[in-house]
Amino acid sequence: MATAADMNADSSESAAASAGSVGAKRGKFYHQLVTFEIEGVLHRISRDLLIRWSQFFLDMFKVPQGPGEKEGDSDENPIRLSGCTNDEFESLLEVLYPQEDLRHSTLTKERWTGVLKLSRLWEMREVAAIAIEKMSALELTNVEKINLGKAYGVPTWLEEGYAALVSGTSKPSFAEMQDLGSDTAFRIIWARDENYREATLAAATRSFTANKSDIFCNFCFRSGHGRRTPAVFTAYLPRDCTYCNQNPSTSGYGFYVTAFQGLPSDPSFVPTTIAAQVSEVFKEELEEARRRNDPGPEVKGGRIEDTDKK
Repeated sequence: MATAADMNADSSESAAASAGSVGAKRGKFYHQLVTFEIEGVLHRISRDLLIRWSQFFLDMFKVPQGPGEKEGDSDENPIRLSGCTNDEFESLLEVLYPQEDLRHSTLTKERWTGVLKLSRLWEMREVAAIAIEKMSALELTNVEKINLGKAYGVPTWLEEGYAALVSGTSKPSFAEMQDLGSDTAFRIIWARDENYREATLAAATRSFTANKSDIFCNFCFRSGHGRRTPAVFTAYLPRDCTYCNQNPSTSGYGFYVTAFQGLPSDPSFVPTTIAAQVSEVFKEELEEARRRNDPGPEVKGGRIEDTDKK
């Protein structure tokens, strides 16, 4: 069992070792450590690692502190982080370690969401880009794309999610529409109705033509005779059917057309594209997402450029 003297000796040796040799300088890989506390859990990690990736922490560590032990120097005086859970923070650390290739990290959708949340919160732009890349490869529903895109500034997800719901290629459940909120749900329904209305108008502006050989007397066609005599009409319409001698215009049976050729739509009518509808109806959300997603001038290649070191 260790005595108090042994413990004091060990403490002295540790202090001496930490002080280093007289005149020694810090090398390239000398990392200062900092202690954080999240939900009662302590984490002691590289201060330089956080500065390397986060504008938020770069700015935070620049703030001068008073004399004596600084906040984060020990377990007894940690930096207490708010706005995140311990699981979210540990997910972020799993992405940051090792530092060589952040894309090697494998996490669940929920944990990647935590990484995206903190990378946006703490201005870690490249980490956010990797989280977006990883989550885009997962099966996100269109409602998830919209909710996550709004929450964490991902314009691509917003555009994809809204386009699918407005075009009608994806039909969310009632619960999912409630999850989107009444304002968003209303705008989706309005844009979808506009899309349907314009598609109907586009169809109405089209005209059609048919070849003479595709036009039959409906009486003959229904009775089977027209199938044996494709060229029922041999002159301009209307005239008596050459097979049954009835005039389709007046007999009440009418014509039977087997094939139509569509003519170009009215060139004066230009329906709005889905992308244009989404850009118009959700303009503010898309602009805000692009603002949050676009890198600022302080980011060079994804890593923070500390101007104080120049």
